[in-house]
Amino acid sequence: MAAGPVLKQFSLDLDLKAVTPSRPFEVVDGDTGNVIVLNIKDGGTALDLTGRQVKAVFASSKGVNVQDELSGVSKSGGTVTIELAPESFAPGMVECEIEIWSASIGLTIGHSYDMLATTARFNFTCRSAIRERQRI
Repeated sequence: MAAGPVLKQFSLDLDLKAVTPSRPFEVVDGDTGNVIVLNIKDGGTALDLTGRQVKAVFASSKGVNVQDELSGVSKSGGTVTIELAPESFAPGMVECEIEIWSASIGLTIGHSYDMLATTARFNFTCRSAIRERQRI
């Protein structure tokens, strides 16, 4: 029986209005097994993300990269899970904020999301691997 994948999971509380201290964490450049789980709050109260579109925006030494629900971001209730794509981070400090898109009151299904609320930022570090990697 084959073993499942090895994942490094990092859990944080993230607020819309206030920076909340989080435990620092580090990823390794090129790793594909990093998962970030965010409990989204609004002034300390859990925020229900049902019916909203969520995007994770990363800034690193590679530039800016966006992950959405088509590229590794999922949501359930007030929790956002990000399967961290290697193109979203690079050696050095990485910053991230979550965009939460919703429709204005009165818009019907089929209309685009036009209201945006962005969370406070969080950051983490990325270090270079000791050796260049190849898939085996």
